[in-house]
Amino acid sequence: MTDSDSKKNESEEHQEGEHSNVLALGVIDEMQLLWADMRGLVADHVQLFTLELQRAGESLVIMLICAVFIGVLLVSAWIGLSGVLVLWLIHSGIFASFALLIAVAVNLLGVVLLVAIIRHRSGYLRFPASIESFKEISTVKLEETL
Repeated sequence: MTDSDSKKNESEEHQEGEHSNVLALGVIDEMQLLWADMRGLVADHVQLFTLELQRAGESLVIMLICAVFIGVLLVSAWIGLSGVLVLWLIHSGIFASFALLIAVAVNLLGVVLLVAIIRHRSGYLRFPASIESFKEISTVKLEETL
């Protein structure tokens, strides 16, 4: 091997080494850019979620305030209707005390009906289908271990 051949081999090895270093640096740079993009994307999503959560919270507060006002208006309307019922019963010849007793009985009947609805619907607050599915999963796993 001549001196020029050895220089040529060294030059080729040097170029191959530089080429592999450039490829390695290119991949590392790409990975760093990808990581920076991913961090930016996650930050954008977190910011969007935060803003939407804030808007949802404000909307919930406004809705609850409106619900309270609706409740007050409905109560006053109900009191007015009860008063009209009592006056109509008195005008029909029923004693005032008995007319008030009928109005109270109608109100208590409404309370009983609403309590029954609440009791019936309260079972759904315990997420019965989800709990049942978890029980099925745990039973299957228990049977598999035995």
